[in-house]
Amino acid sequence: MTCISSVSYSYLFDDSIHGNVKPSREIRQGDPLSPYIFIICGEVLSGLCRQAHSSGHMTGLRVATGSPRINHLLFADDTMFFLQTDVDSCAALSGILHKYETASRQMINTAKSSISFSSQTSQETRYRSAFVSGSNKPLQDSGGMRVKQAWCIVTKPVGPLARGFLGKYCKKAPFLSMKPTKYCSHGWRSIIAGRDLLILKLGFVIGSGDSIKVWKDHWLSTDTHMTPYRPAPEKYQDMVVADLLTRETKEWNIEVVENVLLVDVITLLKPSITGGLDGMAWLGSQTGIYTTRSGYFTAVEHEQNLITTIQPTDWKKLIWA
Repeated sequence: MTCISSVSYSYLFDDSIHGNVKPSREIRQGDPLSPYIFIICGEVLSGLCRQAHSSGHMTGLRVATGSPRINHLLFADDTMFFLQTDVDSCAALSGILHKYETASRQMINTAKSSISFSSQTSQETRYRSAFVSGSNKPLQDSGGMRVKQAWCIVTKPVGPLARGFLGKYCKKAPFLSMKPTKYCSHGWRSIIAGRDLLILKLGFVIGSGDSIKVWKDHWLSTDTHMTPYRPAPEKYQDMVVADLLTRETKEWNIEVVENVLLVDVITLLKPSITGGLDGMAWLGSQTGIYTTRSGYFTAVEHEQNLITTIQPTDWKKLIWA
């Protein structure tokens, strides 16, 4: 708190330092300390939820028998709570939010909060549980949130969100290629829709190259969704990127690359010389990390591309439909 309350600024004028400005609103938004303060506060909220889980007052939900119980998830500035609609659980959540507001001086924005109930929840129970957020409107299907969840599953497959969903829905196929089943939940269908947007600009970052398929995966560029143009030669059908590297130095084996792909394109990429793990990157941003803003522009771009591919005769079918 001393760091926050004693903050002050000086400024340069003619290469000299002047002034000792003390802002009236304490720490500013762009201050490097801001993210750490946010994380510390978020950890307190998370700790209260974990404590409620351990004591049995808010045990959370599990999506499948073998999945862990989860009573909260944090996504940057978005928070989701999962609980039963009994009085004890609802009271526990209400107490947690009250403690958090008192300690952090941050108020819950009820106008931007909402509750989603299972289909078997009675109307009486729904209204009783709605003291929690001040609204009984159903949870909105936010495209940005769903893509963030899909991004979390891709980049953190051992996290609680991924373990819960992958343990239930991805037993027979990987997350990036599986199809939603007839009986899957509405939430999972929404995440799959978010994943389909994510795939539009999802590319591999080469580590060891062991898990990247040369002819099927997008790995040839760090800013463009690119796979090899020509069909795979029969004897190279199952080749992975690691097969294009030397065993000793983990650099490109030019002799092998020349027989398969364009050397000029390949040599621009730098694989891990220590044999690190392969990763995924969002090619829609310079950092390689998905953001809601970049996802929005990708969705608009994709929509425009779909419109331009529709032939004039198809417009009549579209209008009649």
